[in-house]
Amino acid sequence: MLLLFLACTEPPPPPPAVRPSERKAAEVESEPALTWIDGRRVCDLGVDRLTGDDGAYEASGLTLHDGRLFVAFDNSGRILSLAPDLTSATLAPPVDADDFEAITSAGSHLFIAEEDGAIVTWQDEAVTARAPVAVKTKKGKGIEGLAWAACQETLLALCEGGCDGGGPLVALRLEGAAWSATSISLPVDFKDYAGLALYSAEACPSDYTLAVLSQKSAALWIGALSHADGAWTVGAGETLPLPRDAAGKTIYTTAEGVVFLAEDRLAVVTDSEDDHPPCGPLARPPTDARHADQAVHIFQR
Repeated sequence: MLLLFLACTEPPPPPPAVRPSERKAAEVESEPALTWIDGRRVCDLGVDRLTGDDGAYEASGLTLHDGRLFVAFDNSGRILSLAPDLTSATLAPPVDADDFEAITSAGSHLFIAEEDGAIVTWQDEAVTARAPVAVKTKKGKGIEGLAWAACQETLLALCEGGCDGGGPLVALRLEGAAWSATSISLPVDFKDYAGLALYSAEACPSDYTLAVLSQKSAALWIGALSHADGAWTVGAGETLPLPRDAAGKTIYTTAEGVVFLAEDRLAVVTDSEDDHPPCGPLARPPTDARHADQAVHIFQR
């Protein structure tokens, strides 16, 4: 009788061990997802090679302007313009400016952040104005994202390593010959901050959808942004990892800029890998980091 009692009360055997790779893959499948739907490498667009860095296209920012995508590079003062269907493309002549780090459309012109922290106005393929920014960045990093809120006449900016005295997101307003800065609380803690975008279907909105891109975290945070009584507030949102391979390994390791094409569709531009791998036609979809760099990618959410 005692033996029977012990047999009945023995604990059940432990479940089979799950290998780290299997656990990682399961976690990836359960997360909100972005789906790759199209892409094109810059070197496959028939434009000139850039000078320096083995001719690599070190993309640093992306925006939608006058119905076309515009790409900035941090190893050149040139701007790439291409059709949203990623076919026709042109490369503007170089301008007298430092390396470009971020770009956004602002009506008739573009605002571009330079490596030294100034904001330049770019119109008709020329720099027409330059103004310093009253914000100090952390870790020797600069401004890596820009988005223009026209109705509020505010330039939202993202500091790659964070901004002194606040988080990574700031609201800039042009006052005289310089941009003043006000910190905006951002409810996401990425390893770094690489790109910024706004979306609204309204002509003059006070409520927006905000996208924040991280290169090191290889993810997008998308949430609500509102403006009322002169103040900006970021609301609830969700983090969407950029697509990974079957083992959960990061494919998009050099994501640098983001822009909304529609409420549920975004374009992301990628920088060159550090060793500047050869740039050829894009795998569809990309399956590893060396074949996803120096390109414009379009994702559905």
